[in-house]
Amino acid sequence: MGQRAASELFSSSTNPIGQTIRIGGLPFEVVGLLAAKGASVTGDDQDDVVLIPWTTAQRRVLGIKYIKDMFVSAGSRDTIEEAKKQVTALLRQRHHLTGDQPDDFSFRDYTEIAESVNETNRLMTLLLSSVAAIALLVGGINTMTIMLVSVTERTREIGVRMAIGGRVHHIRLQFLIEAVLLTLVGGLAGAVLGVGGSYIVGDVLRWPPVISPVTVALGLVMSTVVGLVFGYYPAFRASLMDPIEALRSD
Repeated sequence: MGQRAASELFSSSTNPIGQTIRIGGLPFEVVGLLAAKGASVTGDDQDDVVLIPWTTAQRRVLGIKYIKDMFVSAGSRDTIEEAKKQVTALLRQRHHLTGDQPDDFSFRDYTEIAESVNETNRLMTLLLSSVAAIALLVGGINTMTIMLVSVTERTREIGVRMAIGGRVHHIRLQFLIEAVLLTLVGGLAGAVLGVGGSYIVGDVLRWPPVISPVTVALGLVMSTVVGLVFGYYPAFRASLMDPIEALRSD
């Protein structure tokens, strides 16, 4: 019995070993627990399984006289094709198939499935990266717009600061810091919502979330970069104001 199956059928305080469960109305005694394996290459939960004798499964649970599935492993990745040839020859011999008769069985090569899954993951990564890039661009444009509005509304304030000795780089640094703080607060809010949402969804669907601190930190760094890049133009524009004209602004 897998670890997850045991946790679903028994409470945490109950030792599954020696307990009796029913499958298809038949009683089965739990004689052992499998080590945790996680998901397979096809996404199946390898811990949510119950293993029973194959003869019992055939005759009393499934009601069949043949083996439905069989798992075969090769010694190494390089010997997979040779192993398939040997298994094919053995099965054809056991099924009494002559040379012109087609196989009455089929193979599922998990290396091909794994490659297909990896390709799907690459496509999903590219798609999510594109969505993230668009989101960063939109967020950056919004940041620039907000800062430009802020510069326009605070024209007189900028003029006063320049009149009392504020340098060009002081004005520029002030608005750059404001832009970075704006995007950084947004990044922190997004990180909190993302981590919290992951735990909520994981609790509802019973999927243990995996939160990478490096990913969270990278998100905050990108928020800072967006603030610097898209906040530079408003800061530069504010630093080029004429103090006299700025003081005349209402």
